Amino acid sequence: MTTRLRPEQATKILANFPGDSIVNARIARVMRLGVVPKSNADQRGEYFTMQDKLAELDKYDIVLIIGNYGSGKSDLARTYFRHRKRVDRHEIRHHMTEMTEHGTKWTSEGWDEDLDGLIKHIEHDLIVHFLERNVKLLIDNTSLTVASRKRYIQAAQRYHKSIVCVFLKRDVSTLLENNRKRAFPVPEPVIVKRYARTEEPSREEGFGKVVVM
Repeated sequence: MTTRLRPEQATKILANFPGDSIVNARIARVMRLGVVPKSNADQRGEYFTMQDKLAELDKYDIVLIIGNYGSGKSDLARTYFRHRKRVDRHEIRHHMTEMTEHGTKWTSEGWDEDLDGLIKHIEHDLIVHFLERNVKLLIDNTSLTVASRKRYIQAAQRYHKSIVCVFLKRDVSTLLENNRKRAFPVPEPVIVKRYARTEEPSREEGFGKVVVM
């Protein structure tokens, strides 16, 4: 099944993008055709439905859940992985802002490169803390590119831990619709731009298994 965006949605979203020719070309193609490109994930991962049991993933030391904003990562984590310790960079960012800014809520407009470096450092220390203690871990992050996932794979290899990647694959319309229901929605151009840059995970990156949902 294909998912179409209304012309006014496409125009509104594209109008917010800077002049990134490569990314914009991919976005424009999606918007012009009004459909989500055919996936080749069936050649690189295994499709699971929400009803399928995820118990077989319990054998892995690290479960990395990835997906765009609005894909349902946190819901999946709460439903199936409450028995694991969870590390979520997005939530670290929110809590850090509220603490240091006396209760002020974090928004995407307040993104700061220096602060984000500190957030990644805290995330890394939390991951190391649990891995050193042989605690089963769940990492919840967007991580839509090979480069952004490399840090987690390297941590697993450094501590001789197994790691599985669960990719929540959603079409643009679903992501945007779900995002609008969030307490703190992400700007829509951010979601579409990340979608255009998405590199689907594969075992060649170093994962013991890749699951596409």
